[in-house]
Amino acid sequence: SLLKKGVAAAQSGDRDLARKLLSQTTALNPASEDAWMWLASISEYPEELLAFLNRVLEINPANEKAAEWRSATNSLLAKTFVQRALAARNDGSPALASQCLDQALAHDENCEPAWFWKAALATSDDQKLEFYARVLALNPENTDAAAAVEKINFSRTVARLEEASAFVAAGETEKAEELLEPLFNHGSVEIRENAWMIMADAADSDDKKVEFLNKVLKVNPANQHAQDAIAAIVRSRSQAAFDEARSAAAAGDGQKALKILDNLVKDVPDSVDAWLLKSHLSVSLDEKVEALEKALVIDPENAAARSGLAFLALTFGSAPEQKEEKAEATEECSAAPVEEPAGE
Repeated sequence: SLLKKGVAAAQSGDRDLARKLLSQTTALNPASEDAWMWLASISEYPEELLAFLNRVLEINPANEKAAEWRSATNSLLAKTFVQRALAARNDGSPALASQCLDQALAHDENCEPAWFWKAALATSDDQKLEFYARVLALNPENTDAAAAVEKINFSRTVARLEEASAFVAAGETEKAEELLEPLFNHGSVEIRENAWMIMADAADSDDKKVEFLNKVLKVNPANQHAQDAIAAIVRSRSQAAFDEARSAAAAGDGQKALKILDNLVKDVPDSVDAWLLKSHLSVSLDEKVEALEKALVIDPENAAARSGLAFLALTFGSAPEQKEEKAEATEECSAAPVEEPAGE
């Protein structure tokens, strides 16, 4: 009788009477599912509503309407606590903000905004990543969370690069390489580029250095520093090879000098001095002319190459029989002391 009267009062809009009658009903019969549901329907605030729905579900866990209603209420309360957390944060009360977020998650563990702001307020990167992972598990399309994770990971990667550089400076190249190993296939071009540059700095030989610098250029062909470093190594090597060839020629070993020069012009085809010395040492007139022409292609104004060609034309002419008669004379010239090529 009390239940019927309470329901009638609720349906007629007399909330006070309905509350009184329904409360009397639950006092007499605490297991009255209907009485608790009607009390929930006239509740005045979410916390009270949630308490009534919990009683309903304790009595009958299969009550789908109560379960859906409770889920919606928990979601609403979670959002409310998130708003309270943001207000507390803006007021300079991070502890209260954190407490509100925990309360939000107690109501709804799948509350995406609560996990997001919990991550934003976290004091360590590990915690931030953990909480952002929860956000992205709930919503993979959350671009703010994804950007925050990317920023943290990038910052950690830069720190790893800096640590590797410090190891290189300290001569601990093995430790540096261990740190850099995971970065050689990093998704960021900038990270891969810097990792290979550090490896080039740590290289203990020019061959290794060039190998790593070429990897840098494979990642970024426009890396000027890598280009300049390779060019400097090539210049140094070519100068050393040229000096060796010149010394061999001066010692009367023209064949050794030519062999060195042949290898040199393969690696550094634009070495004018190498072509000039090659022309001077070559026995074949054709090879002499070819070497001088190569030098002029590289440096059209080169006086030594021009005068050399002019001398050969004047001396040997262009008739094949003259070339045959005079070619042997060049062999004697090759044994003569070597003059410094122009530009040395």
